[in-house]
Amino acid sequence: MRKIKFRVVIVNYARTPVKEREEPKKYYLRLPDYLYESSSYLNYNAIDKKYCFFGGFGFGELQTQFTQEEIDNLPNQEFIKTLIKEKVQ
Repeated sequence: MRKIKFRVVIVNYARTPVKEREEPKKYYLRLPDYLYESSSYLNYNAIDKKYCFFGGFGFGELQTQFTQEEIDNLPNQEFIKTLIKEKVQ
């Protein structure tokens, strides 16, 4: 059942003209007050499955850009809501 739904999504995506495909908006989350900008952005380490504050540039296993859905599902929402959300250009 799951494979069938996945195939339907893939087929629908493939049939959609490239110009009509929308990428989800992504955001950086950063601390409102920081000493060093290079360590003020929320990062997710996919290998360790842990969050940390580091630079706003993703590389390797570090994810620095988040969709709104990912932000809404982050742990500790009370704290997350204190972070500044910057739209990725």
